[in-house]
Amino acid sequence: MPEPGTLPVIALAPEVVVDRAIAADLVRVAVARQCETGDELLDLTLKRQVDAAVIGLRDRAGPGVGQFIAKLRRRDPGLRIVVDMPATRTAFQQIPAVLQAGASEVAIRGFDRLSEVIGTVVAPDWQPGAERALLDVVPAMVPETLEVFGVACALKGSPRLTVELAAEWVETSPRTIRSRLRRAALAPPLAFVRYCSAARAMCLLHPQRLPPSRVVERMRFGSRRALHDLIQDYAGDSTALVHERWSYAALLLRAGEFLRRPPVRRTSNIGIDLEQLERYANNDLTTEERVELERRIAATALTEAGEALDHVRRWSEVRGLGRNLRQRREETWARLLRSIGPTL
Repeated sequence: MPEPGTLPVIALAPEVVVDRAIAADLVRVAVARQCETGDELLDLTLKRQVDAAVIGLRDRAGPGVGQFIAKLRRRDPGLRIVVDMPATRTAFQQIPAVLQAGASEVAIRGFDRLSEVIGTVVAPDWQPGAERALLDVVPAMVPETLEVFGVACALKGSPRLTVELAAEWVETSPRTIRSRLRRAALAPPLAFVRYCSAARAMCLLHPQRLPPSRVVERMRFGSRRALHDLIQDYAGDSTALVHERWSYAALLLRAGEFLRRPPVRRTSNIGIDLEQLERYANNDLTTEERVELERRIAATALTEAGEALDHVRRWSEVRGLGRNLRQRREETWARLLRSIGPTL
């Protein structure tokens, strides 16, 4: 990294094109050099004339980018490397190998602002985040057809990432993702997003030791309270205690506790399909299925309606759901059951 008071120099690979807005932002954080060829970038790296490099990931499979990053890393082990990638399934499939080759950070077009990612990477206090560790844990837990969804969560889990957006990236519908996770006895997709968000936040708090205000800014939490609530959900700690209790390391070791679905009875005493109840809560039933389920619930006795609500509460307590969402889901079910049966 450059001497204090001077801007770092970054090299842009030939395939990296920045628009005027990004170029204007970059002026404040670094001196950018556009390379016309890959050999030029390699030469600058060998001569230690740049502090960071930005490499473009193309929307096609192949070892090229990973091999090029490995060459850069061999020429300058301390070089910080940003990968600029499209938000496509093919690109996400390449990311584990790209990070393994030595990439420092990844910027997703349309989601991340490239200049902000570069500014983060060239900062003197930059350290690797939780992404590599999460890539070792999360994709391995899901069915093979959903590994790329696990990659997306591990890479960008944050308050900004929704299940719908991740599904769009990996070109799989949210309903299909939920269904495949359910069949594999895994938690709903939101649990994966929130688990990765919590791990990334805890990593920034410790071992990186960023103050909570910077974590809120970096990950775009709505408030410091939102960060605190997420840490509470997953570690039972305040942000101040994450370091003392090694919460980040513990969270990585306890992935199954949060991402595997706890065993539940498949039907109630009178045969109501409890999995179908959950699908109802997730708006994952056809109109015909929904009407039939409501008819059957309406025909239950008070004790059976109460049993159904108890099971909904158990599902709501899966750690992937925040307190507000759990409360809203329980209130929704209570209103439903009151409207079609005796008062609970």
